[in-house]
Amino acid sequence: MLKAQGGDFVKELQVETVIVADTPEESTSIKQKMKILNLGCGNSVLSEQMYDDGYKSIWNIDYSQSCLDQMSERNATLRPELVWTAMNITDLKYEDEFFDMIIDKSTLDCIVCCPQAFL
Repeated sequence: MLKAQGGDFVKELQVETVIVADTPEESTSIKQKMKILNLGCGNSVLSEQMYDDGYKSIWNIDYSQSCLDQMSERNATLRPELVWTAMNITDLKYEDEFFDMIIDKSTLDCIVCCPQAFL
């Protein structure tokens, strides 16, 4: 669970459940239903690779609208279910516990290393 309230960036991060599939069919079902948030997606191929591996409900957010436009166009035909939204990760607009998984490839490095680091 990730919380961002009152200007604080990360209040709480916890893993509540680990899901293990017994069969390939069950694994496919879990992948298709799991709601995933990709923080600071940029132009990384991570979401594309995850989609191709069976994860179909991925929300990608980034601060750069031009980057999101490029990614949306690049994936419109092959990966139409991917969602691309301009958003500041320090001010998320989703309800608590909306996502089953939140991933970050390198966004926290950018935040921590900048002169105005939040953490």
